[in-house]
Amino acid sequence: MENEDKNRVPKLRYPGYTDPWVQRKLGDITKSFSGGTPSVRKKDYYAGKIPFIRSGEISHHVTKLYITNEALKNSSARMVEKGDILYALYGATSGEVAISDIKGAINQAILAIKPIKNDNPYIVYQWLKKQKGRITSTYLQGGQGNLSGSIIKGLFITLPINLNEQEAIGSLFKKLDDLIALQQRKIEHLRKRKAGLLQKMFPKDGADVPEVRFPEYTDAWVLRKLGGISDNTFGGGTPKTSEKKYWNGTIPWIQSSDLTINNLFLKKTKKFITENAISESATKVVPAQSIAVVTRVGVGKLALIPFTYTTSQDFLSFSNLNIDKYFAVYNMYALLKKYLKIYKEHQLRELLNLIYWTKKYMYPILLKNSKPSVLYSKKSTASSFFNSENLNTSNYKKEDFYNKCLFKSEKIRRLH
Repeated sequence: MENEDKNRVPKLRYPGYTDPWVQRKLGDITKSFSGGTPSVRKKDYYAGKIPFIRSGEISHHVTKLYITNEALKNSSARMVEKGDILYALYGATSGEVAISDIKGAINQAILAIKPIKNDNPYIVYQWLKKQKGRITSTYLQGGQGNLSGSIIKGLFITLPINLNEQEAIGSLFKKLDDLIALQQRKIEHLRKRKAGLLQKMFPKDGADVPEVRFPEYTDAWVLRKLGGISDNTFGGGTPKTSEKKYWNGTIPWIQSSDLTINNLFLKKTKKFITENAISESATKVVPAQSIAVVTRVGVGKLALIPFTYTTSQDFLSFSNLNIDKYFAVYNMYALLKKYLKIYKEHQLRELLNLIYWTKKYMYPILLKNSKPSVLYSKKSTASSFFNSENLNTSNYKKEDFYNKCLFKSEKIRRLH
């Protein structure tokens, strides 16, 4: 019994609380219910003002669908209040849990949970969040199947017996979650600003100047092939995975899964190879500060690599760049995003030779050995923008930076 009590005491605890925590069945300390879906055949049911929360929206501030009171009365949909615990039972989000941020109706894929014995809802929410991996691995074989209300209600949760301790812990995690949410909103706001700048700071089709520019630059942009922005290009290869002498070396080896679609700056790789791998396979050593572009599976991903590296055959690397490295990676990123909106992935793979080596694009500078443009004399200014993931280290304060960008016309004053 003494060992059992020790197992129910957390390692980190607020001072003044010494009692062991107690174990309770979730169904004994909460009430819970699921909802339903109004008939989709009755379109007027979905022309109301009641947020209709689906399993993928349990943490959202708004919903895609809104239903009427009539829909609520004539279906199994159930209302939940702001602050209720919502647990996703079905689909890709099975096991996800959130505190509802809105009052609305839920469908059958959500279990609403409400404490009934004064237990802090936030500590129950945090426990369910922590237990997601164990719950899904136990009850969803291979990620398939559904959870159920009876499964969740049958879980045993360990809680502080002292409600003041519950309140202190719940309050702490709520403050942390609120801070995380605030930072995420700031990040999303910056991403939208960045997307707006990417559209406005590159010339549109048929134009030779962008809509928005730094005020000190007035020259027209010039046409150049994308493949001509670097002195060298490198392909790659995969050393035999069965040869141990090729792997676990010191040379970074990049594969497509190392890159993500919107992260343009790779800091580390998962795998490393040896000198033997380089001499006995098709992979090549690529100099630092090159741009690696995925050309096969995962086309559309690219990154500026700050270290010497090697790649699989899924990459084309542009090395010894003739233009500012940050401009180059964002220019490629903008072009690939444009083409991905037009073509499917397999179509784009077939068009890469055209995109890189034949078609011409607008650039604000001339290539090496040509008449230098003013951008070279102002390279630090260009870098401070195109390294926007690290704006806090640039010479500009963020607001000063955005104001500098928006000088083009009287009507473009702010980026909102």
